[in-house]
Amino acid sequence: MKHSATASAEGFIYQFYEAIEWCHELKEGQRIYIESYGDIATSENSNIEVKNVAGNLTDKGECFWKTLANWLEPSFDDSNYSKLILLTTQKIANKSKLKDWNNKSYEEKLEIITHIINKDFDEYEKKQIKHLEDNKKNKKPTKNSQIERVRKNKNNDKINRVLDKFLIADSSPAIDERYKELCDLYCKGILKKNHKLYINSLVGFIVSPDARGKKWSITYDDFCNEVSFLCQTYSSGSRIFPTRNTTVDPNDYSEHLFLRKIKDISHHEAIDRACTDYANSLLIVNESFSSGEPKNRYNTFIDEVNSSFDVLYRKHARRCGENIDLDSQDFYDEFSLYSPPVIQGYDSTLSSFRNGVIHIKMDDHETNKKWRLK
Repeated sequence: MKHSATASAEGFIYQFYEAIEWCHELKEGQRIYIESYGDIATSENSNIEVKNVAGNLTDKGECFWKTLANWLEPSFDDSNYSKLILLTTQKIANKSKLKDWNNKSYEEKLEIITHIINKDFDEYEKKQIKHLEDNKKNKKPTKNSQIERVRKNKNNDKINRVLDKFLIADSSPAIDERYKELCDLYCKGILKKNHKLYINSLVGFIVSPDARGKKWSITYDDFCNEVSFLCQTYSSGSRIFPTRNTTVDPNDYSEHLFLRKIKDISHHEAIDRACTDYANSLLIVNESFSSGEPKNRYNTFIDEVNSSFDVLYRKHARRCGENIDLDSQDFYDEFSLYSPPVIQGYDSTLSSFRNGVIHIKMDDHETNKKWRLK
């Protein structure tokens, strides 16, 4: 028997696999929410409860009654959704009254749950009587807590609306089968050796801090941008690095900290190029490396750039003579000529981009980077 923690973890993983599926269903302007309004919700469309459970779904199946009870709570606004979906790995049992659930009217669904509730209550009453007849020798019977929750909310107007929208997607693939299915469905055009990397990257995007920071939500545009990047990354062995060619006026940057640090070493001939690299790199970062896996790879790149800068700075600081301006200019030029580290997924990274990135870091008042030695 699996440890409960393992089963719980698999439940979350299965939920993320389903989130990938529903992200692909998003339309322009829509957003998917995870663990904000239930397991998964898409704006103005569906609320999905995901259950990775073994065995068959019976009349008293917990996942059915817990899901229905949650949707009947006053805090749940069903008017936001046209569909309420219970997605479960369980198969509806052949003798269950839930069989053919999706083809029934809400009146028929109400009749079914009323029958099950009444039957459950009658069984409880019988057990209670027997318990008293046995002089309370046996364990006291308890009510089914989830069915009881539904029973208490069964007579309000909301239940008709909820049942009308309530669909059961049973017999969903088991977790390993679901993973393979995602690879088969969404890795067309991806190199076969990269199928798992692609799906794993999508899972990483879904659970990333950027997604979780927005009420754990992903927009249509967010997902399209991530898929576009990952497809270009994993559909071939490499990718051409993005470029920008912005026309800048150095006077517009006269008050920027990065420019003052260049002026501090009297390296005036480097100013025009520095301003251009700064502006172009800022655009590239915002357009191509602002979220998801691209941001993760950019952060790794930044760490390598910072490390190279610090090592070279220490080397030149040790050898710095009395003409500090001249030695600092040499340090600046040598760093600018070094081959930059390569961002994963690209053939190469432009030196101008790396130089612009270091100027961006120089512009940060919270860092202590500078060109001037000693």
